[in-house]
Amino acid sequence: MKPTSLRQQLTRAAMLTTLLAILLSAGALLTYELMVYRRVGIADMRTQADLIARSTAPALASSDAQAAWENLYLLRQQPQIRAAAVYGRDGALIASHTTTAKNELRARIPLTSEAWGPRFSGSSLEMVRPIEHNGARIGMLYLKAEHGVWQRFVDFALIVLAVSAVSLVAAYYLFVVLQRRITAPLEKMTSVARDVIGSHNWSLRAPATDYKDLDVLVDAFNRMLSECEIRTTELEREMVTRQGVERELRQADRQKDTFLRSPSPTNCATPSRP
Repeated sequence: MKPTSLRQQLTRAAMLTTLLAILLSAGALLTYELMVYRRVGIADMRTQADLIARSTAPALASSDAQAAWENLYLLRQQPQIRAAAVYGRDGALIASHTTTAKNELRARIPLTSEAWGPRFSGSSLEMVRPIEHNGARIGMLYLKAEHGVWQRFVDFALIVLAVSAVSLVAAYYLFVVLQRRITAPLEKMTSVARDVIGSHNWSLRAPATDYKDLDVLVDAFNRMLSECEIRTTELEREMVTRQGVERELRQADRQKDTFLRSPSPTNCATPSRP
């Protein structure tokens, strides 16, 4: 594995943490938006169904198909409503409104049928509810609408993605600026250590910082350099002393050798005749 610097490791860790937080937040927002939009769509369809059922009930009770059709025709102002139909007491289709083919409508819905929905079916939202007049069921209402949940989900996802990308870039540049303030003392210590190794100048010191934790580290590093400087100075003095003693010993040895090689006065005296 290729070695990396502390700055790269910190940047990678910060970016991964930020990315994870953004993804979790985006997922939560998308899920919430989807649930809220579905809930709002269901509530809106129920409200429209109640209004149509109440306005159509008198026309259905008097068997006025034209009035029922006019009530449904007002739905043209609601483009999301794709189909609507009113069924009479016999379950036969009385009035309808559709923006697509009429074969999407059921031919018959008996009064005994159970009400259901709203429920999602693909990209559509459908429901069947009874039409009542004076407490008696006199017909059935069918509604089908285009909910557009997935298109809204895609649009919202694109917005969240764009905001997340901008946030990630902003977080990167902000962290780079803050990271330099954190790693600068460590980089200065590294530079001092390299200079000491290269020049053997133990008098160099790392500058103090404004951070308490890093200041403890810098102070310990400088103390170590001071100890090394003292020990090195002592060793140099000891070496100088030893070298002086060695020179004196060598000088003494040379003087001894010279003395031993020189002729003695006693040996050089001429012997007397008898």
